[in-house]
Amino acid sequence: MQSKVDAPQEFIERLNQEKLDLQAQLERSQQEQLQLREQLLQLTHAQAESQSQIAQLLLQVQQGVQAQTEVANFKAQLAETQNQLYLLQQDHALLQSELDQAYFDLDRARSRSQSAPTATSQQPQVPIADLATDLATVSTSVTAPVINQFSYQVMKIDAQGQQLENLTKQASYYRENLGDGVKLDMVAIPAGTFQMGSPLEEEKREESESPLHQVKIEAFYLSRVTITQVQWRAVAELPQVERSLHPEPANVKSNNQPIECVSWYDAVEFCARLSNSTGRAYRLPTEAEWEYACRAGTQTPFHFGPTIRADLANYDGNHTYGNGPQGQYREQTTPSGSFEVANDFGLYDMHGNVWEWCADPWHDNYKGAPSDGSAWEIGGDNRLRVLRGGSWDFNPGYCRSAQRARYAADLRYFNISFRIACAPF
Repeated sequence: MQSKVDAPQEFIERLNQEKLDLQAQLERSQQEQLQLREQLLQLTHAQAESQSQIAQLLLQVQQGVQAQTEVANFKAQLAETQNQLYLLQQDHALLQSELDQAYFDLDRARSRSQSAPTATSQQPQVPIADLATDLATVSTSVTAPVINQFSYQVMKIDAQGQQLENLTKQASYYRENLGDGVKLDMVAIPAGTFQMGSPLEEEKREESESPLHQVKIEAFYLSRVTITQVQWRAVAELPQVERSLHPEPANVKSNNQPIECVSWYDAVEFCARLSNSTGRAYRLPTEAEWEYACRAGTQTPFHFGPTIRADLANYDGNHTYGNGPQGQYREQTTPSGSFEVANDFGLYDMHGNVWEWCADPWHDNYKGAPSDGSAWEIGGDNRLRVLRGGSWDFNPGYCRSAQRARYAADLRYFNISFRIACAPF
């Protein structure tokens, strides 16, 4: 009887155990379900965050496009501001130069009035507009200067600015004595024929350099470097021909720096005084003579070759020409001839440092230009005179052999100078 009673009891215990096991499984399942729900919530949050990040990235992309547009607009505004600043600097330099000239003229007038005799005979003056032409016909009875030889280095570079040649050459020159130990070297430029202007494929060329045309140049002399400040002062002390000259108009003052802040009329007066003093016909070079002298037998953009380097000339080296390298930007003039590398004729600083006045009035292009190398006096705008060579604050494209520029003949600026020419003897 006992066994019959125990059997149901064991069955009940097994059922209870199974019930407990099922409850445990149910609890585990519920716990796993809770964990799955938590993971699902986390995934949902992660998805939401991803969507938010995607939205932010899309917004950043849109903002980036807007930022690029804003940067481009800012660069354009900056360029315009820099251009306006450049014009303001021009105006400031002009006003300062005129003020200095006025003070100088006033001091000179006071000095003359205090020392003038009671009776004076006025010397007739030559109209300044005629000086540039008349200087070429000055008759001389003075002894011709001694012609000597000098040696100089000529460098040629390739399109990447790498040196190809570094040659030693010789040329003829004579030395003008300006007094007090001041000398002025005039280099013999041989006669020849060349193509004036630039080809259509030349980088940075302008329409004013067209059309290419052949020009015949007679032999002449050209100053080895741009007129220096010590040379300017020496000639400024000579007797006046038509207009007064400020003895120290330059912005950067140093004996061997090029003279600057001189107008075209100032340069013509300089030539007139030196001509009267020496008996030799000094004048500004014609535009054709200047380009012929700069090229010195080359047809490349620069007499160095297809490009230029900032260790060979003074320009804004932040900019490059062609495949040439970047270089130093000196932010002012350098002493005349300080790079110690000349062109094939023995001339220094034909590229960069300071713009140089030429005799010619401005013409918009070469249509109808003379082919004999003379100054193009017919037509054109006589209020504007030709500038050549580029300067320290311009990019190298403006320093090319063919590059032309213009400026008001009666204005002065801190990057404008000149060199002088003379006929052979």
